[in-house]
Amino acid sequence: MINFCRNMHKLNGSGPTSVLMIVLGLLLFSRCQSEFIPDNINLSPELVVEGFIEYADDALPPYILLTQSRPFFTSLSVDQLDNLFVHNASVGVTFGAKRVPLNEICLNDLTPDLKRQISFQLGINPDSLQVNICAYIDLSGQLIPKEGETYTLDIQSNGQEIKAVTTIPRYVPLDTLWWKEAPGKPSDTLLQLLTRVKEPASEKIFTDIFVVSTMDKSAAHSIPSMTMP
Repeated sequence: MINFCRNMHKLNGSGPTSVLMIVLGLLLFSRCQSEFIPDNINLSPELVVEGFIEYADDALPPYILLTQSRPFFTSLSVDQLDNLFVHNASVGVTFGAKRVPLNEICLNDLTPDLKRQISFQLGINPDSLQVNICAYIDLSGQLIPKEGETYTLDIQSNGQEIKAVTTIPRYVPLDTLWWKEAPGKPSDTLLQLLTRVKEPASEKIFTDIFVVSTMDKSAAHSIPSMTMP
C-alpha cells in the first residue's frame, strides 16, 4: 500500500485499461492515510491563561480566563467544561509600582440581568449559554488601561506560578481612507475599501478593523487582527 501510494505518479498510457488503473489508484490513494498518535496522550494538566486588556471608550474591564488543559482524546461535556476553570487562584496585575488584585467572578453568581448584559458584551448568546464561565476581573477599577503602559500579570495556583508582560501600543489613527470598484465582475452592491496607516518605525502596531453598515448596524463585519506593515 505504501509503495503504491509513493509510485502513483508513474501511471501512464491511454484507453480503458489506463482509466481503470487510475480509478483504482484513486480509490487506493484515498486510503493512504497514516494514523497519528501523540507520543504521550496522558500528560498532566497544565494551566491555560487568556488575558485581555484594552484601551477604548467602550472596553470591558481587564480580565483573565484561567483554565487547565485536558488529555488529547478526552471527550468534553458541559459539566467537564465547568470543571476546566481554575478557582481560588491569586491573580494580580502590576503597572508602575502598583499591584492590583483581580477577583474571581462566575456568571452563575450574577443576577440574571447582569449575566445577560455581560454575555452580550463578551459576544455570547445568553439563551444558549450552558457553561458557568469564570474570570478574574478588576472589580475595584484601579487597573486603568493607558497607551504605552506596561502591565505584568502574576498568577499563583496550586504551587504553580506564571508571569506575563504586555504593553498597550500607542494609538495610531487612520491616515487615509478611500474606496474603489471591487475586482471581478462589475457590481452595484460591492465596493473595495482601502486604508493607509502611518505607524512609528520603531513600534509594531496590531490593528483591529471593524466595518459597520450604516443601513443595518446589526450586520457588522469584523476583519481579524492583523499587523499593519
